Amino acid sequence: MLQNTHNQIRFPMTSQEAARVLAPYLWEYEKKEILEYDTIYYFNVNERVKNQSAKESTLPGGHAYGKINDSTNHGFDSDT
Repeated sequence: MLQNTHNQIRFPMTSQEAARVLAPYLWEYEKKEILEYDTIYYFNVNERVKNQSAKESTLPGGHAYGKINDSTNHGFDSDT
């Protein structure tokens, strides 16, 4: 079993458990996407905490990264 040093989160876990435990660290889109999987083996909480400002960052054109937005493919693979 893997351990993440932040708050002693233990992996693997079910997607439902991961959605609950990792909710403070997930972007809006990830909160829905994580439920598409049966098992979550790892999530780098330490890196997300270290780069917390990325959660509020924006893409070119003013779209918030990680926010659900169909016009920018949910903030992923956006060329704008």
